[in-house]
Amino acid sequence: MYRQSGFTLIELMIAVAIIGVLASIALPIYQSHVCRAQVAAALGEISEGRIQAETQISDGLTKTLTSAGDIGLRESIRCPSLAVDVGLNGVASIACTMAGNDGVAGYKIIFSRGNEGKWTCASDVNAKYLPATCAKI
Repeated sequence: MYRQSGFTLIELMIAVAIIGVLASIALPIYQSHVCRAQVAAALGEISEGRIQAETQISDGLTKTLTSAGDIGLRESIRCPSLAVDVGLNGVASIACTMAGNDGVAGYKIIFSRGNEGKWTCASDVNAKYLPATCAKI
């Protein structure tokens, strides 16, 4: 008597269907984590500018700083567009227009400094992608 071994077509179809369901659940979650990582990377890139801006403010500015290079920043993959304004009165802002997935591309993340010297973070990106230290605009 001949015994056939292997999987039947229905068993293979069930396995493919299960993999499809798991993938449809996992992909949106993965994309959300990618967006969060891209926002965190952009935030990290412009955070370095705060230190240099603070140093220059405490040393006494002689002119308003409007170039990213003035505070040691440069355009990058995550922040292809930077806007900097460090005023003589100590008020400052560093803005990054982000590049990345559809969830973050074109949105801004901004560090602002008031007269009292406190830096705040704000962004117009979806709140679920923001770190806890940043507020939604």
